[in-house]
Amino acid sequence: MRKYLLAVLAGAVLLGGTAPAIAAETTAAALPPGYGINGIDVSSHDHSGGKTVNWANQKAAGDEFAFVKATEGTSYTNPYFDQDYHGAKNAGLYTGAYAFARPDLGNPVGQANYFVDHLQWAADGRTLPPFLDLEWPYSSLNLPDCYGLGQSDMRAWISSFLNQVKARIGRTPMIYTNVNWWNPCTGNSTAFSAYPLDIASCNSSPPSVPGWGTRWTFWQYDIDACGRGAAHDSNVFNGSLAQLAALAGGSGGGANGVAAGDVTGDGRSDLVARKPDGTLSLYANGSSNTAPYSSGSLIGTGWESFSWFLPGDVTGDSRADIVAAKPDGSLWLYANGGSNTSPYSTGTLIGSAWQQFGHVTLADVTGDGRADLVAAKPDGTLWLYTNGGNNSSPYSTGSQIGVGWEQFNWILGGDVTGDHRADIVAAKPDGTLWLYTNGGSNTAPYSTGSQIGSGWAQFDRIQVGDVTGDSRADITATKPDGTLWLYTNGGSDTAPYSTGSQIGSGWQIFA
Repeated sequence: MRKYLLAVLAGAVLLGGTAPAIAAETTAAALPPGYGINGIDVSSHDHSGGKTVNWANQKAAGDEFAFVKATEGTSYTNPYFDQDYHGAKNAGLYTGAYAFARPDLGNPVGQANYFVDHLQWAADGRTLPPFLDLEWPYSSLNLPDCYGLGQSDMRAWISSFLNQVKARIGRTPMIYTNVNWWNPCTGNSTAFSAYPLDIASCNSSPPSVPGWGTRWTFWQYDIDACGRGAAHDSNVFNGSLAQLAALAGGSGGGANGVAAGDVTGDGRSDLVARKPDGTLSLYANGSSNTAPYSSGSLIGTGWESFSWFLPGDVTGDSRADIVAAKPDGSLWLYANGGSNTSPYSTGTLIGSAWQQFGHVTLADVTGDGRADLVAAKPDGTLWLYTNGGNNSSPYSTGSQIGVGWEQFNWILGGDVTGDHRADIVAAKPDGTLWLYTNGGSNTAPYSTGSQIGSGWAQFDRIQVGDVTGDSRADITATKPDGTLWLYTNGGSDTAPYSTGSQIGSGWQIFA
């Protein structure tokens, strides 16, 4: 990830080769004004001359995230990947992997599969979406700038690679590039704007990129050629630490910016959505099953400080409150005050250590009219925190109610069967959808799951809530292109969701 100024710059990883020595490992470039979340990306280049990366020092110096090169083509794996990937994670950094693109070798699906087989993907709340590194071939390859592909073939190659990665892991991957490569090699393509962008530029601010404009997720602002003195390629995140945590994975609900709950108390699920700037909007359900959500209204600010937020009726008044967690693991309750224009005012601290969970969902498991918390740890154990009825401290001690839940990348609670006890809807990375019905036992409510659908990997957000008002949970889901889809519950416990209908667009603005 080093050659976006000159095609001949030899800083990218050479297969079996070495690169120039680098400076002391904790030397950092000054952060660009206005951005406070810094990180680095590394490859075997960062080990030239026997060097190592001291990840504890990087964390102490202020780094919050890291990306590590994993693969190139279908035969090369970075020999330092395991060391750096786990070193960064163990030091407390959010960590992701990347693949150096080799379009000249063809076989985009094979390259994507090789990447996924080696990137050590985990839905653990600490793993960032992987990205495809698209830039000039390094000099020893003796290839043309665009790897010998025409613009149409290049676009097709990129699309096939990204689609395969998403199909394998169930998360939308990212794109790393620079305008000097992207524009001529893809023909200024705007077709990939639904993918998060990591843009490389030595300029004082990132350039506009076709399709994304000035909307980017990461900015690689310093490499050796920039001359700012950093020891490693340096990047900033376009958001808060809580939003970085949200990008790293998910709560089952509001970690990705949109969550469902009956805020207005009319028996129909509304949508609560957060923008990257921390503003919170309410999309009230207008009772139309074909277009339930029309325009949103601003109901809060400052929500960028939370990793995830989940609406649910904690207080038992039939209006959804919000439970939210910060990156430090503190848990907060925002009780619904009854105003549809400003339902949430002041939050109350109700817990700690919730960063240990990779998935959290808020739903009434016990059937008492108050929302409980169901949470999954990275080891796959599932935990139930029942609502004790105390609004100042509703969740005290959790009990383990299951194992094996690490196989899912979405875990969501909702009353699918209409018995007033929350079932669980869960999705696997392969796109299969599973239903775990609530058997009525508070100690072991979920026993055996049944597959109820497939093809759900096309969605980057899924919400469960009663949109139609029939006391059975429906599903709303968004695609990377921002379209919103509704899958109504047909009443069958074995196949509740059949055909979806598009009910909105523009939802990619939320995070």
